[in-house]
Amino acid sequence: MKNVLFATTALVALAGAASAQVTVSGKTTFGYNNTAMGGLYSDGSFTLRGDVDLGDNVTAYITWGASFEFNNDANDIAAVGLFNPNGGTDDDGVSWNGFPTVGIAYTGNNMNASLEYGPLAVASGKYYKSRAGMTTGLESASKSDTDILAVLGFGDFSLAVGCNGVGDGVCDGLNYGLGATFGSITLGAGFDDANNGARAIGVSADATFGALSVGVSYATATGIIASGKTDGDDADYFNIVTPTATVNALGTSVSIGLSAAYAISDAFSVDASFATNADTVTAARATSYAIGASYTAGALTVKGAYANKASLGFANTGVDADGDGVSTTIAAAPGYTQTTTISADIVYAVNDAMSVLVGGQSSAATGNIPSIAAFNYYAGVKYTVNDNVSLTASFATAKKLGGGFQPGMTASISASF
Repeated sequence: MKNVLFATTALVALAGAASAQVTVSGKTTFGYNNTAMGGLYSDGSFTLRGDVDLGDNVTAYITWGASFEFNNDANDIAAVGLFNPNGGTDDDGVSWNGFPTVGIAYTGNNMNASLEYGPLAVASGKYYKSRAGMTTGLESASKSDTDILAVLGFGDFSLAVGCNGVGDGVCDGLNYGLGATFGSITLGAGFDDANNGARAIGVSADATFGALSVGVSYATATGIIASGKTDGDDADYFNIVTPTATVNALGTSVSIGLSAAYAISDAFSVDASFATNADTVTAARATSYAIGASYTAGALTVKGAYANKASLGFANTGVDADGDGVSTTIAAAPGYTQTTTISADIVYAVNDAMSVLVGGQSSAATGNIPSIAAFNYYAGVKYTVNDNVSLTASFATAKKLGGGFQPGMTASISASF
């Protein structure tokens, strides 16, 4: 992270402060991948932040970030059309993260407060904590660039109030969050209220008793509980992307989730989660559960997990010619699907700088046993040059595996600043 400290007459006149600080931070990766990235690639992000000390523990700030990528992935080599020789959905380039975030904050001995404007986190999800396998939840990130978020903290209590989509002078949805801590017990609650009548409420509690940690969550939502999309799969001659059509299912859904983790020793720990889900559209009930364990012996760490996860949505019933996960037709009504996954991950620290990672997972629809034939795996080496630079060499047969590697063979260098 690079800091540039400067003082100017203009800043003094504008902010009444002696100095302002501008911070530039980010990360970038350059490398080669023969599958997911289609050859040489680079990606990264950076954030600009300016802070002005207004005195009396009050600070004003502004942040603005961007991300970039340059590669030859599937989005760039989609079917080439007459008027789009680079493919239908080329996403290379620099993408700014919406509008800047502007805020003012006060930090005291026993109280803190802030008021922000921009693309912000949603207040209802600020303190509420969901559990694995819950299909009902609260918003955690806004889809708007023009939000307002006010936060007030006093001792062990915190309150957040947000307003989504205020750019046109209209609050498209109010949301509230409440958090409290009583010793080893943490409570969270959230409430979403949209102008279209959609609402969601969630409450959660977490507690630690020595080596045992437990948590429970409850969430209910009224409005759109499932969405499905269809498109024409870019089948037209000129490769003009067919507009995507969205189908929504309206109703009420409820989820209850539990989690627990226990450290049997400094080296061995176990965890488990359970969730039950129901809704008024399918009139069905679906459960999710998972168990896991982690063992460390010196430089070696081994983790394993078994999970059965429920998902609510519309099944694809048509053709997906362009491989974007959206087909020409979907099921007439939503339903629950169950997926069983078995995973294992091993990390060996060769020394303080180098680690070797291997592992994988196999998934199958519930009722079937995950097979060796469906096993996806990865192997890689990470080497830390210094606090800012690292090297990676890996191979993976799929994305979103435990190692976090790209599918295919990869060699890359990453830097943060």
